[in-house]
Amino acid sequence: MKRLLILMADYGFDHHSAANAISKARNETYGQNCVVEIVNPLDDESAPAFLRNEQAGYDRIVRNMPDIYKLGYHISDNPEASNLIESTATLL
Repeated sequence: MKRLLILMADYGFDHHSAANAISKARNETYGQNCVVEIVNPLDDESAPAFLRNEQAGYDRIVRNMPDIYKLGYHISDNPEASNLIESTATLL
């Protein structure tokens, strides 16, 4: 039996949509021979509180401060900035 673990976070609805689409496609391809589990690791109590709390703030920022969201998006779209963010998150 094939098993697939999808890790996602509650930063907007696109993450849910993508995880669900992957799950559906795997189930259509493998049927009962594939178990898909979608997990948000930030729901765990051991995850840093600032990351858990930011999930709720994400939608608020997108709605109320779109320019700040766009700035963050462009910064994180830069390969060097993405590597720095990833390295920092890994250390945490």
